[in-house]
Amino acid sequence: MGELAVKTLRGKNISSNRDYLLRWGGDYNLDIGCGNTKSDGFIGLDIRDLPGIDLIHDLNEIPWPIENSSADLVIASHVVEHVDCVIKFMSELHRILKKNAKLVIRYPHFSQRHTFRDPTHRRFMTLESLDYFIYQAELFGEYSHFGFELISKVLNVDNVIGYLISKLSFEYFEKYCCHLFPAWQVILELKK
Repeated sequence: MGELAVKTLRGKNISSNRDYLLRWGGDYNLDIGCGNTKSDGFIGLDIRDLPGIDLIHDLNEIPWPIENSSADLVIASHVVEHVDCVIKFMSELHRILKKNAKLVIRYPHFSQRHTFRDPTHRRFMTLESLDYFIYQAELFGEYSHFGFELISKVLNVDNVIGYLISKLSFEYFEKYCCHLFPAWQVILELKK
């Protein structure tokens, strides 16, 4: 247990939902909080009744209308910062995923100004905010008996200086530099 390795990516060249579908998709793939950007091959779940949404549901209402151990791949992009309780959110994700299924969580890094712009954001998150649910992490087990295996943890930085500093040390970057050279988002790839 201890500090988890962090990859740093610069710019917007990150894996798309379609990339994940081709790599890890199965019979039942879920895009949680997809809004109007759901990709083909996914069941779209959102709180809003928008075109293309397959399941309209408030994620704060537990349990979600999804069968236990049914999902092969779940994408939760920029959703966790909106829910009332992260522990319940992560528990529901664990419940609906099949054994060995994959989970991709993207959320804004707290240094990004857009994090503060959205009035529906309930929290600001660091690189380690979800380590409580990752088996290899020092923080694992504080709030749950379930967890996920880490495939990768990525800090997505959209400026050169922040990118270079975070490549040297993400802890130094978060502690001293991210307010001057903000990161865009954190991307976790996990396996149940």
